[in-house]
Amino acid sequence: MEEEQKYHWRARYISSYFDASPKTVKEVERVLRLDENVLRFFTLRPKTQADLIRTRSGFRAAVWAEERTVEKVAEKAREKKQKLFHEE
Repeated sequence: MEEEQKYHWRARYISSYFDASPKTVKEVERVLRLDENVLRFFTLRPKTQADLIRTRSGFRAAVWAEERTVEKVAEKAREKKQKLFHEE
């Protein structure tokens, strides 16, 4: 009995770009999944303008929250320092 092949030394890589509905993309993925010659595939969706706006506003919100946290920590440190100097 022949030993099962562990590694594939040769391969073809294909990159394709298409504009399709989500239903069509699912069908293409289903066909690729059923094809035994296809070892691996993945689908990327390009970012839309709405995605970019959401990402930017989300990033700004995170930065703002981080700045507020830093400000609070600095304020507490200043208060603690003032208490120490006023106690002496």
